[in-house]
This record gives sequence, C-alpha cells and structure tokens, in this order.
Amino acid sequence: GILQGAVPQIPLTVLNSVIAICVLSVDLFPRSPLKPGRVALSVAVINLITCPLGGMPLCHGSGGLAAQHRFGARTGGSMVVLGAANMALALALGGSLLAWMQSYPQSVLGVLLLFSGMELAMVCRDQHSRGPFFVMVLTTGTCIAVNTAIGFVVGWIMAALLARGIFRIDRPPTT
Repeated sequence: GILQGAVPQIPLTVLNSVIAICVLSVDLFPRSPLKPGRVALSVAVINLITCPLGGMPLCHGSGGLAAQHRFGARTGGSMVVLGAANMALALALGGSLLAWMQSYPQSVLGVLLLFSGMELAMVCRDQHSRGPFFVMVLTTGTCIAVNTAIGFVVGWIMAALLARGIFRIDRPPTT
C-alpha cells in the first residue's frame, strides 16, 4: 500500500533525484551545476503529467547521470539523442524489443553498472575530513540495516550535528 510503497519512496526520490544529482553535477559540471529547485520542479511536473496517464513514477537519478558521464555524454544534446533513439526503437520494434531486452546478457549489464557505480563513488574522493565520511557510512549502514527513510533521517541529523559543532568526529589539530 501507500505506507509501504509510496512513503519510503519520498526520501529516496528527494535524495537520489534532487540532492544527489545536484551535488554530483557540481563535481561533473562545475561551470553549470543543476539547481535543486529546478530539478525538483521538473520531477514533480513529469510525474503530475505522466502518472494520471498511466505512466510509472519516474525521476532523475544520480546513477544515470554518473553512467551517462562515464560513457561519454557531456551535454544536454546527448540526452535528446538518447531519448530519440529509445523512442525510435520502441516505435519500430514494439513488443519484440521487450523480448530482446530480456535476453540481454546480465553479465554485460553488470559490468556497465559496475563502471557507472564507480563513477558515482568517485564523488567521495574529495572527502578530506572524517565527518562527511562518517555521515556517509552511518547513512548507508542505517539504510541497509533498517530502511531508506530511517537512514535518511539519521544521516540528516548527524550531518546537522556535525555542521553545528554539537558532535565532532575529526581529531583536534596537534600543536
């Protein structure tokens, strides 16, 4: 139902399709990073239009941006070409495209996902202090052990405590 399906999706969507994609865009495209308000609005508009028409809820994903960047996409035009190719394939092949996609080797898909995951993980390479790293590990662990919603809240609270100096992870500088 709604409590098990929709409610847990809210923090995941906010994290992955708004916050994470905007943070990732700063690393990948520092001259033209995405603005959270515009990204959130686009997700809302897409879903408000497509869901009543029978479409599945969808969002922008940081994993998709990382994968597209990893495999060479650098402009918005690349997304237009990808979308046009997807539409052409769907219109030309119809239901037979589904059969072909189901026969796609999972090992190849796994390698592609590995490389896109590595690209996404590279954002962490500039963590110079233990605080953000601790928040990342704590949030990930809580998401895995409990659920995404609780992980989101725990990570958010810890990040706020660290930002306000209420809680410290880093060692004090030696004199």
